[in-house]
Amino acid sequence: MTKITLYTKDNCSLCDIVEETLASLHPLYPHKLVKVDITADHDLYLKYRYTIPVVTIGQTTLHAPITALQLAEVLRAEG
Repeated sequence: MTKITLYTKDNCSLCDIVEETLASLHPLYPHKLVKVDITADHDLYLKYRYTIPVVTIGQTTLHAPITALQLAEVLRAEG
């Protein structure tokens, strides 16, 4: 099963949209979603504070804005 890491924080509406999109893609592309709150890690916060949501799938990293098509293409390639 493909592991997806979603770098997020509270009150991030774009992060919520990406999470919902990933949930809708789950039946086609089964995956395990790991959410990482960037505010819990100072280094991650400094790295991603202006670019979340950030998604890593395998060796691929996607930065906002992230579309359903981008996610599906990467998941298909990882599949």
